[in-house]
Amino acid sequence: MITDGTGTAEVTIPLADNITEWRVSMITNTADGLVGGGTGGITVFQDFFVDMDLPRQLTQGDRIDLPVGVFNFSDVDQEVTVDVPSVTWFEHLGTAIQTVIVPAGGSASVSVPVLISEAGVHALEVSATTESFGDAMVRTVEVIPDGQRFDESQSGPL
Repeated sequence: MITDGTGTAEVTIPLADNITEWRVSMITNTADGLVGGGTGGITVFQDFFVDMDLPRQLTQGDRIDLPVGVFNFSDVDQEVTVDVPSVTWFEHLGTAIQTVIVPAGGSASVSVPVLISEAGVHALEVSATTESFGDAMVRTVEVIPDGQRFDESQSGPL
């Protein structure tokens, strides 16, 4: 990257939107060979976000309350609409869209009851919106067929 006449440059770096700090290291040199460098941090933070804590696996035929967490780090209470869209691999046992009040600086949870109907690896999407904020996420979950797994092997001369 080349700087302008004041030694300033700007770069846009796409970062994941999870709350964390990224370490930044840089090495520079001037046109006449002087070398410099430094380290620093970039803090990524969201005032509002949605999260799901799913089990690693589900079983076809399971009835589960999908746990959806909504986090509000803004200064005002938020009325949040949580939406878990209908898909082919599960059936809603309640409503797909729920509303919850999330206090300023706090969190709230929503349970979305579903019946798991199809085995496979599936994507589960959830969104949460307010008048001021919006967030969405997708998690992948493996649904194993209903039944019991049997692993069997034999060896011997042929």
